[in-house]
Amino acid sequence: MKTALPLFVLFLCFDLYNTFYYPTKPELSSLPTYSIIDYGAKGDGRTLNTKAINLAIAQANANGGGIVLVPTGSFLSGAFQVTGKNIYLQIEGEIIASDDASDYYCLPSVTSDTGPCDYPFIALLNGTNVGILGSGSVNGGANSPPGHLVAQYLPESNYLVPKGWNLPNCSGYSCRPKLLVIRDCLQVTIHRVSLLNSPLWTVTIINSHYVSFDEVTVAGDRRWPNNDGIDPISGSFITIQNSNISTGDDGICLITHTHEDIHDVLVRNCTLASTSAALKVSSFESIATGRIYHVLFENCKISDTNRGLAVVPRWGSSRIEDIQFSNIELETRYFSELWWGNAEPIHITGMDASASNLWTGSISDIRFVNITGRSENGIIVVGQAQRSELSHITFDGLNILIDRFGNVSRPCHDWRPSRPPQIFAAPVNGVYISFSDFIDFRNSVVKFGEPHQTYYGACLNLTATAYHVDTRGFDCSQI
Repeated sequence: MKTALPLFVLFLCFDLYNTFYYPTKPELSSLPTYSIIDYGAKGDGRTLNTKAINLAIAQANANGGGIVLVPTGSFLSGAFQVTGKNIYLQIEGEIIASDDASDYYCLPSVTSDTGPCDYPFIALLNGTNVGILGSGSVNGGANSPPGHLVAQYLPESNYLVPKGWNLPNCSGYSCRPKLLVIRDCLQVTIHRVSLLNSPLWTVTIINSHYVSFDEVTVAGDRRWPNNDGIDPISGSFITIQNSNISTGDDGICLITHTHEDIHDVLVRNCTLASTSAALKVSSFESIATGRIYHVLFENCKISDTNRGLAVVPRWGSSRIEDIQFSNIELETRYFSELWWGNAEPIHITGMDASASNLWTGSISDIRFVNITGRSENGIIVVGQAQRSELSHITFDGLNILIDRFGNVSRPCHDWRPSRPPQIFAAPVNGVYISFSDFIDFRNSVVKFGEPHQTYYGACLNLTATAYHVDTRGFDCSQI
């Protein structure tokens, strides 16, 4: 048994979070405004306005900065970039992404996960003091209007199969545009705008620092795969707050693909719903050696979601450490097997993605504080026998009710992507721990609801490879 940490150590850990980035809104009163209407744009939903938008951005850059205004109306556009200093796109109407592949360009990707090219609709590149503001929206068009960019609907799984795009240097699911890529930027503000219906990842953050999302809505069809909400790949001092995220794929996913770190990330006061994982941390690339550390997810509400809180590296040798999830209310249920996840409120697994794509990094110092809610499955903590480490996981103030409340029932362990077997039938345990070390429970309760299900397992299932598990603060009841 591991002895609980003394109180002064806990206070020291929490005090570290005073170093997060708490952004203030940029001062824009001195910046001139450049309306895209003055450069020939038409908000009729049919005219292609790429040229007008680029002219307005170029004029703002030529004059040392400014606000590029998208007024009320529906403005169709091809891909465009926001670069330079003190350039802000203010959207009060709607920007609609073109569905013509010739209106997009290849931005070399940093990950094989989406192929050699990203095809961003909007790219914030090499900018300082740049952003997107306003009460309007950016619409990527995925199943908007219904059926748009859809190849097939699978009713038995309630799943939309996206159309492939005729884009070069890509294959499979990566042949779709991303809605917004933020790359090599400093001091980025995304405020109030709605980012809707992305064909692929909605927001990707690469090597950017002091990035703020505040009062942002990210929404995509819950049946649409790979439309992740916000995915920081590398960067620091990233704050996502007071925002609403509802997607088919992961809501917020910190995922290292390179040698660059992700650190000092604060996610707070957000509501999330996902057919995959709501809040996720991962590593996926052979060169993924960058650390993910000093991260706080707090005061969030997760509803109607497949997997709640997930730490799931699969490829690379990064170190994932010093991460806290606190004051989170969640609800997780079963969805179709086409979606990774199995209704787990908390899922921590470090495994090889395949026999050739190996995970050799470490997961340590992960804390779950005041996590409450109900779920159709239990908590998973599973490492692997060799090459990697999963240790020092703390559950403090956990209160989870395991109950059946959906119309799908498929209790299993889902390790995807992993070596075989990736997914297999298993009982629903309150907590299942394997190939892990130094796991602490404090003031934590797991209950099983009525009526009793035949697939319910043990309150606490500790395999022979679960070492130094302190269960003195764990209470479980089962009918």
